[in-house]
Amino acid sequence: MHKLDVRPVLTAKCYIDPVYEWVALKRATVMEFMGSKVAEISKFSYQRGQTVYLDVDRDYPMFLRCAHAKNYLVQLEDKWTKKASPIRNYEPFCEVD
Repeated sequence: MHKLDVRPVLTAKCYIDPVYEWVALKRATVMEFMGSKVAEISKFSYQRGQTVYLDVDRDYPMFLRCAHAKNYLVQLEDKWTKKASPIRNYEPFCEVD
């Protein structure tokens, strides 16, 4: 018999264009989970309104480690496009809102 995993699950969308991928998360979630590590987020992550788009290769792994440290599972829902995503034109992430 398998034991059920009862950790809380955080669900997020992963936006994928022909070249790049980003995971979209609420700013408050990123700030809460990452704490002072938000200062390490690269220029390849973006923001629009209260949503942060973390670069999958550079910044999302850091967020994922922070989520796991808080005992959360993260589940991604992929959203594909064949065109360049408009996310590329959003403003770069800034830790100050």
